[in-house]
Amino acid sequence: MRRENIHLTLAFLGDTPVARIPKLLALSRGVEFSPMRLQLDRVGYWKHNRILWCGASEDPPALAALVDALRKRLDAAAIAYDRTPFVSHLTLMRNAAGLPPAPLWAQLIWEVRDFALVRSTRTDGRVTYQIVERFSADCA
Repeated sequence: MRRENIHLTLAFLGDTPVARIPKLLALSRGVEFSPMRLQLDRVGYWKHNRILWCGASEDPPALAALVDALRKRLDAAAIAYDRTPFVSHLTLMRNAAGLPPAPLWAQLIWEVRDFALVRSTRTDGRVTYQIVERFSADCA
């Protein structure tokens, strides 16, 4: 996974028409949340889609509140998204053969101070993520 593509998906919108972007921006701008620390302390492998990932054993309450607030706003606006229960994880590698036999892993702390509406595009077989807009935490 290229560094610029590492992200934590809060709500996966799939193939969303460009015309919906202004509405998505408006509902995202109103979400209040606090800065948080996400402790990435485990590594896993999803065999069904061959994804090597890292994640948190326990999500901070502020993260759960942020995901809930975003999803409630999407519901109220009748915007479709993947309703799979949220699992905090970062994709490290796609098409992985499995979990490395003895992974060298150190716990990481991710300081979360904003979230973003991100648009993905595929060019020449590569996925690129473009940040449409960032939304900062209430730092008061």
